[in-house]
Amino acid sequence: MFSGDVAICENTRLENGQRRNVMLGAGEIRISAMVPDSLSELERSSETYSFDSDSLRS
Repeated sequence: MFSGDVAICENTRLENGQRRNVMLGAGEIRISAMVPDSLSELERSSETYSFDSDSLRS
């Protein structure tokens, strides 16, 4: 489905108001979220999830 450096980047807004960028690349989904804390600073976190073609079907 994905090959090489091809990536799809989507900026979505979650129900609680946080913004989450979801990037689909070759064999992985990388989700990076920026969450403002009580001091109005941004806490950045990034996680990488592996997937196969079967897990994308619902």
